[in-house]
Amino acid sequence: MQTGVRDLQQIARKTYFTDYAIHAWRFYLENPDIEQVAKTVYKQNLIADWNAANHIWAEMNDIERMFAKEVYLGKDTIPDNVYALSQRSGTGQNDIWRVLRDCERKLAHERGLI
Repeated sequence: MQTGVRDLQQIARKTYFTDYAIHAWRFYLENPDIEQVAKTVYKQNLIADWNAANHIWAEMNDIERMFAKEVYLGKDTIPDNVYALSQRSGTGQNDIWRVLRDCERKLAHERGLI
């Protein structure tokens, strides 16, 4: 898929904590078992990221969870995953971006970045 002007505008609007939050969400979604994470990960900040994501995950509704999984664990870039999810689900891209930004902002707040 080609990156369009809207995708570039979304990328340009990234906040300073976006990459950190994306990394934390991917880590959480790829490692759903905290016991396994604690056994294999020796960096306390990754465990703290996992705990923050888990706390936010518990407050999310099913639609928000589905959006996060589809986009953060997708095989393409995040803008491409948003586009594909939009096409499959019939949901507007702006709505998906809003959910993702909210997830990222909540995680950044939970970790004390904002």
